[in-house]
Amino acid sequence: MTQEERRFYERLLDLNTEIRRELLDKIIKKEKQAPGSREVATPEIEKKETPIETPPEDKKDISKEYIVVRLLKDIPTFVGVDGRNYTLAKEDIAVLSTVNAKALINRKAAIQITG
Repeated sequence: MTQEERRFYERLLDLNTEIRRELLDKIIKKEKQAPGSREVATPEIEKKETPIETPPEDKKDISKEYIVVRLLKDIPTFVGVDGRNYTLAKEDIAVLSTVNAKALINRKAAIQITG
């Protein structure tokens, strides 16, 4: 950095520091002068152990909607039925919607990985 650049930087830094200090001083003074202002103590929160709950029956089972597959060849970018963009390459492991996964499996572009 040249000397001119260094001086410019230092002046800019000083100005920034001065303005920040002025703004913070105004904020602090307003807080001190505000009627009824006081420090509020924050209560301490106790950690409670909660038992693990089983998911409600109305939640969807993702394993019915998505399939894990291994790609057998490069696939150009496509938009899946779930609205996501997929760019897949050979040997990638992907979790795809059932519709997209079955289409790739039927075209011999992917194989399903069982869990």
